[in-house]
Amino acid sequence: MVERRPAYSDYAMWKYCEQLCRVMGQMREVKTGRGTKVQTSYVYKYPDAPEVLPRLQKSREYYKELHEKGGSKVEFRQYQKDIIASGFTILQEHGFLYLALEVRTGKTLTSLGIANEMRVKHVLFITKKKAMGSIEDDYAMLNPSYKMTIINYESLHHVMDDEMWDLIILDEAHGLGAFAKPSERAIMVKDLIEKCKPYVILLSGTPTPESYSQMYHQVYGIPNNPFRKYKSFYRFADDHVKIKQKKINGLFVKDYSHGKDSIIEAMQPYMINYSQQEAGFVTQVTEEILEVELKESTRALIKKLQKDLVVVS
Repeated sequence: MVERRPAYSDYAMWKYCEQLCRVMGQMREVKTGRGTKVQTSYVYKYPDAPEVLPRLQKSREYYKELHEKGGSKVEFRQYQKDIIASGFTILQEHGFLYLALEVRTGKTLTSLGIANEMRVKHVLFITKKKAMGSIEDDYAMLNPSYKMTIINYESLHHVMDDEMWDLIILDEAHGLGAFAKPSERAIMVKDLIEKCKPYVILLSGTPTPESYSQMYHQVYGIPNNPFRKYKSFYRFADDHVKIKQKKINGLFVKDYSHGKDSIIEAMQPYMINYSQQEAGFVTQVTEEILEVELKESTRALIKKLQKDLVVVS
């Protein structure tokens, strides 16, 4: 078979093979003899056509059948096709990819398209509970060649001992970015990656909404991440964070929120950024982060919720 080209759907491969068949099937006129004894015959324009054409024709029918059987209802926009092609290359080369696409540019569908081009068999999509329905709809419309399990972060422990996954997609990946210590979900994602050794796609419209320091624990479980030489966030901070002092309740503590530009520079080979403006949106969503000082009673309430998941008053 003709190998599938990056970002080519079954339909695109069908038409591509059809075009190759037309090119390789070209004939040229050959005349032999002289005078009244001249005879005209036709031979293939390219000498290797008799060997190549059967393979092209078989591939054309194969992809045509896949297209007609699959019936994907998705037509990617041109910028999504470009991102799928670039993402495929990055994922193959580095083993992971960070799609930093703004809201409404189609992060989910684009990531599913990349997974389809990777020709994987089992995909695990980890997201927030409220997003699971729309992701199922996108998966059904795309009708890809792989099997996908969709789960929310709160239920991640249910798949820790499950089957092996070829590719894991981490939606809203900035939620894994707590520092200086990793969150429980970040630790579970790290353990899952170490167990399965899958390709990894991270998705977020705002990868580091509060601080560049949030990037470390989003990727620290991925073998080829650019910060893998650091055994902990604190050693990472020695090189990539402007560590300051801040006063809390009369005590001075280290403030690790001032991440350096070197963090984003190190991530550039693994990231694809795309804005609404680049996608041609007329309107644009502007997000503003408001920081507030929490009361100790509020902090205690948050810790109890994180631990017990419920507070009885």
